[in-house]
Amino acid sequence: MGKTCSMDPEKGFHEVHIEDNIEVILCKRKIELYNAVVEEREDFTVEAEVLREVTSTKNTILHVAAKSGNKEIAKKIIDLDPSLLHERNSKGNTPLHIAASLGHQDMTNFLLSQRQLTTLLMITNERNETALHGAVRNGHNKIVKKLIEKCPSLTSLRNKDGQSPLFIAVDRGFFDIATHILDIEECCEYKGSKGMNILHAAAIRIDKSNLFKLRTEEYFTWKAVGSFLREVRYNLYAIRDSFYQTKIPKEILDKRSKLDITKIDFMEKVIYKFPKAITEEDDFGWTPLHYAAHFGEEELVKLFLDRDTSLAYKQNNEGMCALHISAKKGHVNVMGMFIERCPYTCQLLDKRHRTALHLVAESGHTKALEVFFQNRKFAFRDLMNEQDDEGNTPFHIAAANRHYALLMSLADVRRMGGAVNNKGESILDIIQADSELMEDEKRIIMSHLERHNVLWSLDTMVGRQTTKVKSSKAEGTGAANSSEENDKKDKEDENKKAKEEKKDDIKDLANFNLVVATIIATVTFAAAFQVPGGTGDDGLANLGEKGSFVKFLIYDSLAFGFSAVSIFANFAYPFLAKATRITYPIMFSLVLTEFSLICLVLAFIEGTRSVLTENSWLPEVVYASLFPISYFLVRPIIVRKTFLFSSRKLPWYL
Repeated sequence: MGKTCSMDPEKGFHEVHIEDNIEVILCKRKIELYNAVVEEREDFTVEAEVLREVTSTKNTILHVAAKSGNKEIAKKIIDLDPSLLHERNSKGNTPLHIAASLGHQDMTNFLLSQRQLTTLLMITNERNETALHGAVRNGHNKIVKKLIEKCPSLTSLRNKDGQSPLFIAVDRGFFDIATHILDIEECCEYKGSKGMNILHAAAIRIDKSNLFKLRTEEYFTWKAVGSFLREVRYNLYAIRDSFYQTKIPKEILDKRSKLDITKIDFMEKVIYKFPKAITEEDDFGWTPLHYAAHFGEEELVKLFLDRDTSLAYKQNNEGMCALHISAKKGHVNVMGMFIERCPYTCQLLDKRHRTALHLVAESGHTKALEVFFQNRKFAFRDLMNEQDDEGNTPFHIAAANRHYALLMSLADVRRMGGAVNNKGESILDIIQADSELMEDEKRIIMSHLERHNVLWSLDTMVGRQTTKVKSSKAEGTGAANSSEENDKKDKEDENKKAKEEKKDDIKDLANFNLVVATIIATVTFAAAFQVPGGTGDDGLANLGEKGSFVKFLIYDSLAFGFSAVSIFANFAYPFLAKATRITYPIMFSLVLTEFSLICLVLAFIEGTRSVLTENSWLPEVVYASLFPISYFLVRPIIVRKTFLFSSRKLPWYL
């Protein structure tokens, strides 16, 4: 090994290896070269010693040039060392992988013009992906077409996760690329990860795509509105990117071209090319029909059923058929399609022994319930008494999930009786045990259910506690049981505190309502004697002949009447709550106060109109502003939100 002497001002003379000096020089030259490429300076010089140097991620100088997208620099490098074209970095990517995934079209075309092209195109990285996979994943349509043109067989290669380029295109929502790949004769791979295929991915992604042509009947629907809004949002993002990311090539920011086919046309094209895809299940046992039902895609469901009605009876790993899934999500139209075309699916049970009606009760979709009994009211009445593996009927599940509006709708269809589950609980027992309900709310629900012959369990009737099935987790040491008891006690204390706070809120609401009703009654009473336009010497109103004045008196009288009854309801609350079925008169008084407020606004408008000329536009302006505000804002705020009934999901009439 060669040595030389070097002097340091502090250490004096010392020996330095010549090879070490060469290493430092090469490192400096490598940094200078890489900086020149990153800065896209075409006047750099390259020395053979540093041309094959790599970064910490094993990127060669050609990889860096591919990232920049400057083909002139890449050409200069390849002329000096063509073998760099096939070099891979730490992830197994060649320069072509990088250029294609970043969307550098000129750079990609230049690399594709080199020799030994087939070998270059077939090189895969550590994820077993070719350059085509990267281009598809990032939506570079022109590069995808160029790569497929050079080597069509690339469309049939799957990566480490089992994803084909066609599946990736659909999964990313690039249906224009997917349509082009479908037209390639050599394309024979359509599968993806987790056992999915292209139809699974399309059923999930297709509804959000703006690339498809709308059908004529969809032009004036909410789908068209949603498509337009998504288009606007995309354009805004593109404008933003053009301002703040000016170095991104224009082809990356360009809008995707619209397709001249509809969504159904695309799906039919897929089914025609890969007919087996429609019946295949993924790792979770879901067919494409399951996913279409999950997302409420009526058109896709109809398409799949037209091809094969037996798909409706296929059950996934949880034992759920497509009707179960649509019932759980509350897609009414899809449910109706299954019940109409495949009525036996209503009898199918999942692995927890639940019918689709159980899942409707669990989800709380009242409209979905109507589908079962709209046209076939008696055909499915046996489902009402069907018990799952825990002994719960749909009634029990609705009560346990606090879907009381749906529970009462079920009661209207069939008498519940005193059915109990495996724990010995009846429906009323479950409602009584709901710690989040106030006593007055419980009385409302129970009084309604008792009219439908809903019974308490026998144990409750004789004063015994309802039997409960012990779980394996509950069997433990005394310390564990003690801890559970303490947790239970803390929870009961929290619920008790929440109830007290809720009672205080309702009392405050009642007091506020009483003040508002009193003010309205006072104002309307005074307005009845101090009428607009005043009175004559005979004490009669000067404007008594005008129609607007008569309307003023009518609205004023109604406002006074509603507010007076509201005040009476507040005062009579203790008596009404005990002696009648009106178990919650506070809500009744709130509604009356709302009506009196609306009538007060109308009386003001008509009173104003009576003292103005007929051509005055002021009353119309007041009508246009105050009345909608009063009706659409005051009513939901007072009745639904402030009263907190919406959280309990009770019917509007309670």
